[in-house]
Amino acid sequence: MAMSVARRFKAAADAPQSAPQTELIMEAINENLARLPELVLARRPDSRQAEAGFFLRRGVAQEREPWESVYIRPNAGEVEALRRIVEWVSAVITAQPGRKETSRSEVVTAALDAQYPPPRSGK
Repeated sequence: MAMSVARRFKAAADAPQSAPQTELIMEAINENLARLPELVLARRPDSRQAEAGFFLRRGVAQEREPWESVYIRPNAGEVEALRRIVEWVSAVITAQPGRKETSRSEVVTAALDAQYPPPRSGK
């Protein structure tokens, strides 16, 4: 299995002179803000199938990443910003019938996945 999002993030956060994890998370969200709805949907296997057309493609079952916690200690302003961002992403996603709302965890994971992509294999 490829390195999980949480492990990739923790490797970056543990680097010498790295900013605190909360700051890195907020930075990842900020830098990927406009793409968050798309990034969240891209991580949902059911969404990729639903967008295949008038029929459902039978894809290869994807192995889910194990759940790993990531340390975040946002201040009051960051909590409010995250709440508003999650509401906005949910509104964009649920504009299409049949899509479920998102959560803060799903938004953070999507932002971290985009910010800290898996290493390229083969080299």
